Amino acid sequence: MRSLPDIDVPGSYYKDVLRRQAVANAGLTLNFTDEKEKDPATGKPWKESWCYEHGIADYVHEVAGEDTLTPVFSCESEAVGRDRDDQPDYKVRMSGVLLLQQGAAAGILPQLVLAGTRRQPGARGAHRLCLSDQQVSEG
Repeated sequence: MRSLPDIDVPGSYYKDVLRRQAVANAGLTLNFTDEKEKDPATGKPWKESWCYEHGIADYVHEVAGEDTLTPVFSCESEAVGRDRDDQPDYKVRMSGVLLLQQGAAAGILPQLVLAGTRRQPGARGAHRLCLSDQQVSEG
């Protein structure tokens, strides 16, 4: 008989995974209870939940805050695709957002924030969250 070793995975890992899944699955509420960490106000286990009603668009708006140069522009699409030529085709849903955000320090050019998700409906582990901040150059 074999036993698995005790692995101490920090709660922050699970929180990050659940938050990312909530972003990739618009409208889905995910809850996390940490029995090891206690809420200082109540002494009960720490609880958090995440729900992004409009998925990646809500997440980017949350991260960017109110001080943006443009509102969040979002788009969604569906297509048929495959990962490799030797794999079968499958239906893919894609979401993307775009906004211009003022630089954090004076004199910094605005930043272009691009974010997107790709999901293969019905497949486990097929959700991807991609965020990138690209400095916009003058020209």
